[in-house]
Amino acid sequence: CKEKCSRVLKVDDKNRKALFRRGMAHRKLNLYELARADLDKAKEVLGDKKDAAIERELKLLEKDEKNADKVFYAKMKNQFKKAQKQKDKKKAEKLEQRKKAEQEEAAKDDNPNLKANANADGGAGDDLFVWDQPQSEAAQNTQTQTTETNVAQTETQTTAAVGKDKTTEQPSEF
Repeated sequence: CKEKCSRVLKVDDKNRKALFRRGMAHRKLNLYELARADLDKAKEVLGDKKDAAIERELKLLEKDEKNADKVFYAKMKNQFKKAQKQKDKKKAEKLEQRKKAEQEEAAKDDNPNLKANANADGGAGDDLFVWDQPQSEAAQNTQTQTTETNVAQTETQTTAAVGKDKTTEQPSEF
């Protein structure tokens, strides 16, 4: 219809019926600006006369334009919501990654006094080096006695060695 009306308007650009029909076709194709131009031109061709069909078509055109705007803004609003959700999701993922990294950093402690780090050596010397467990009183007493015995033995050995050195020393000539 649009093409046929355009052919007629090439020959007679003031054909009221062709302008009206092409305006209707443009409205139905959602080409609202072209429809308004054709319907306004058809109204001008009439002059002072009023045509109910043209008036009705202009009202339908306004209604369709408003509905199209509502649909357009609703789609745009939905797209903004989706974009915001994606943005919030990315923020949440980054925050979660940051928290995991902080937890891993907190879990990774280089303090050698912790049993977990002492076990990281493969358990070598666990019986000798246990820092974070309190000892029982009996174990403390036996350890203290062992330490005192070792100190006493060391002192006797050093005094015996000193005594040997004194006997083998030569008196000085001065």
